[in-house]
Amino acid sequence: QPTVCTTGPPTTRPPERPTAGPTGPPSAGPTGPPTAGPSEAPTVSLDPAEDVCNVNIFDAVAEIGNLLHFFKDGKYWQFSENPGRRVRGPFLITNKWPALPRKLDSAFEDPLTKKTFFFSGRQVWVYTGTSVLGPRRLDKLGLGPEVAQITGALPRSGGKVLLFSRQRFWRFDVKTQTVDAKSAGQVEQMFPGVPLNTHDIFQYQEKAYFCQDRFYWRVSSRNEVNQVD
Repeated sequence: QPTVCTTGPPTTRPPERPTAGPTGPPSAGPTGPPTAGPSEAPTVSLDPAEDVCNVNIFDAVAEIGNLLHFFKDGKYWQFSENPGRRVRGPFLITNKWPALPRKLDSAFEDPLTKKTFFFSGRQVWVYTGTSVLGPRRLDKLGLGPEVAQITGALPRSGGKVLLFSRQRFWRFDVKTQTVDAKSAGQVEQMFPGVPLNTHDIFQYQEKAYFCQDRFYWRVSSRNEVNQVD
């Protein structure tokens, strides 16, 4: 994953927390982070391992509520494009999403229904506000035992989402919560130029990000690929 603690997102390693006021004008993106409720009080710790800039590879990355979320070992951080305190956390995953396991593989928020899907191993949880459905097995979505985990998700228009598992992907219908078996494809065919062994695939500000180790590949809506290191 990229080392960009000083240059800013969108990345799988967020920038360091500023020590003073705004460092420059905000780029295009959300107009302001939501007010954190009592369940989102950062955990208090002096452990340097909990500094977001000390995390080499995150378990999952997802844009939820117009904020980029970085998940690692039962905790998560939030990133906002706005000046001021751009990175918040760490928070405990179980404080906001009590049903989730410590280790996540992928997550996404459906922009239409605001349902948030979380994947870990061969299980999926669906949160609507504070209500949760799951865990359910991937078989319920139409994904057989050959799919060991979901390694990324890219929301598309019309309530469709591309779900990834290593070198393959499927089109997922949020309303029926099933995949179209005929939609299975190879990553290299739809996204030529990105690595095949990515561990995080997510969408941020309408661009797709494919992460491998400490690097990421950014794909525009025109399928233009840029590698960033």
